[in-house]
Amino acid sequence: MPRPRPILAVVARPPEPDGAAAQRSLYSLLTRLGRCGRVQCLAEAPPLSWGTLKAALAVGGVDLQADWAAAQGDFFARVRAAVRGREFSALLVAGAGPAQRWLQPLRMLVPGRPIVCFLPDAGAPLADAARPPEGSEHDGRTRWKRLLSFADAVWVEEPADALRLHRAGLILGGGPRAVCATRRWNGRELAQALDVLGRGRRTPARSVAAATLGLDRTLAGALRRGARQVAGRVSWADEAAPASGGVAGINRVLRGLKADFLWVCAHPFRPSENLFRTLWEGMQVLPFAGGAAPVDCARKPGARPKLREDLFAAAWALGRKGDWHEVDHLSHFCCLLLRRRAVEAAGLLDERFLDPQYALIDYCLRLQQAGFPVYQARDALVFCGQSPTPARRRGAGAADPVDEEQRELLVEKWSKGSLRLMEALSTALEPQGYRVDPEVRAGFKGLST
Repeated sequence: MPRPRPILAVVARPPEPDGAAAQRSLYSLLTRLGRCGRVQCLAEAPPLSWGTLKAALAVGGVDLQADWAAAQGDFFARVRAAVRGREFSALLVAGAGPAQRWLQPLRMLVPGRPIVCFLPDAGAPLADAARPPEGSEHDGRTRWKRLLSFADAVWVEEPADALRLHRAGLILGGGPRAVCATRRWNGRELAQALDVLGRGRRTPARSVAAATLGLDRTLAGALRRGARQVAGRVSWADEAAPASGGVAGINRVLRGLKADFLWVCAHPFRPSENLFRTLWEGMQVLPFAGGAAPVDCARKPGARPKLREDLFAAAWALGRKGDWHEVDHLSHFCCLLLRRRAVEAAGLLDERFLDPQYALIDYCLRLQQAGFPVYQARDALVFCGQSPTPARRRGAGAADPVDEEQRELLVEKWSKGSLRLMEALSTALEPQGYRVDPEVRAGFKGLST
């Protein structure tokens, strides 16, 4: 029988068995989990009695890790190193403080693994939710509702705590999948609950139809291998280069689309095998997440622009829709990943656009009009370049400058008034309290100028 993978627990301070009620509750939960599998516990602050507590937790199957000499700013670096160094079955974030600090960064770090938020004392988020907002600050209920949405499940001690969270509106409507009272669960029941969450997170993309434009066989092969690591079935169509019928080639794929996802690579670049996984994981993280990441354009003549996946990851991890809304009018798209339902809503590309770059900009605007905006990662995700290299610096394989007629066609089809109307409609359809940052409005300035 295979040995179960360990669980990573992130806590503010190692729990004392004789401490306060919240400490005793966390200690009990960790040791129950530890008896059914290994638990590695990372703490932000040292306990009062390090040696005794480490030995007591070790008896319960919990490995307490600590490096108190490191600065507190390095704590997340320790978490990141632990996640990358070992394969964990799930992550447990315990307490209101760690939840506020680490839930969102952890979700960005491990989008494919289950994360559970354990609140031994539900009073802290409930009190914050009941506190009236100060100035331009959003209310605590909105903050906690959004925060808990990063977790796959919320665990509390008593059924009464779960009921209070529901009544406070912190769970219903876009919250985690389950709120469970765990005081009476034994270790096996806790492990089974984590396994169920893990199976839900490991669901792959069943089938993907991919279209590449102007990529040579070696580069297309790298993309194909990467897609097969994630998708169950990949159908590939290597269409003509953008300068000779690329829009019609994409439409041929759209007409016969039977796969669950469409993946278009519409600009020559230097891809890596991890590209599809990066896009796919981005679609699993947030209900509103898109990608507007720079393409690292090489300075040497004749070199291909290099795709910066790390900058892309940073873009959709920011948590602000305005950062992604820019994809509507950026001029160089590299990749477009869509669910089939979004393709069915938007239809085919407009073949009056001879250049796929402008055809895809038009397509993203139509997606937004159909209710599938490109920043909504569960339906559509765009990977684009923020600063296209001037023609004199682009390599031989890069796209040619767009004809002015193409630009005029796009302006004629989508006037500024239409853009402002779509902005108002998409804003009205957002979840209540989604705008958590007053600076979000800055992301829309480019649409109305």
